[in-house]
Amino acid sequence: MKLRTRLLLMLLTTSLVSLLTFSEVSTSSFGVNARKNTYQVNHDKLEIVKAEVKGMLDKHFTTLHIIANQPAIRDYDLEKVKNILVDAVR
Repeated sequence: MKLRTRLLLMLLTTSLVSLLTFSEVSTSSFGVNARKNTYQVNHDKLEIVKAEVKGMLDKHFTTLHIIANQPAIRDYDLEKVKNILVDAVR
């Protein structure tokens, strides 16, 4: 083989190894960052949904506690209980 061909092959081999190494490092780094960002976005969405569900449950439990503390409910007065429950549904 000629010297020129050997030098060209060595240059190409060195360049190719460097290029492949850089590609592998950047691809793995991109994958890790993309995964972290996805987890963070999903975690933020989860916190928002959790707060909304907790607010809805608190509202309904508060309503149930108010109804349960009514004297008519505690005395089992069915006529008054019906009226209270119909008002609560509205």
